[in-house]
Amino acid sequence: MGMTVMHNNFNKQGKDYKTRKILIAEDEFVNREILINILGNSFDILTAEDGEATLSVIEREYNELSLVLLDLNMPKLSGLELLKRIKDEPKYKSLPVIVMTADSEAEVESLMLGAVDFIPKPYPEARIVNARIIRTIELFEDRELISATERDSVTGQKWLRTLSATTLPRILNTTTARCVTRSFTPNSWWTISAPL
Repeated sequence: MGMTVMHNNFNKQGKDYKTRKILIAEDEFVNREILINILGNSFDILTAEDGEATLSVIEREYNELSLVLLDLNMPKLSGLELLKRIKDEPKYKSLPVIVMTADSEAEVESLMLGAVDFIPKPYPEARIVNARIIRTIELFEDRELISATERDSVTGQKWLRTLSATTLPRILNTTTARCVTRSFTPNSWWTISAPL
């Protein structure tokens, strides 16, 4: 099996994804190591070997996680059951989950339960895995930015009403928007001075 390891030069737009934390939930050591080799130079990687450990990492790190790569066939708590729990919990619901499995029948069920994408096993080329992960992270960060953006009805200026302290730096790292902090209210807010 010839696996190509991709490095930070994958993204020609110069975006730094090392600030993005990805949780690899995979019980098979070899598969975990393959994914670490594919993604470790481009992302901050966390790992879990079973469903219960995955849930513990999510509970501890959910504010900083950009994505979960979830194997469906794991001990202690199956990937499908874990996916249901993630999507049923309001604070984890917006966390993007990409499912990984050799069972093509599970693709539709996973997507219906809230997975955003599906990576088959054996894994496709490293550049395909990277592209799917980067695109998913960008889409979810864009969605969060758009949902947090409001337009002032008087000036027409766009501004962000709320973003977590960990989300804002990640999003601004991937957008051309310039950010100015204003603090004339008890809570700081951010004015976007470029098109989103």
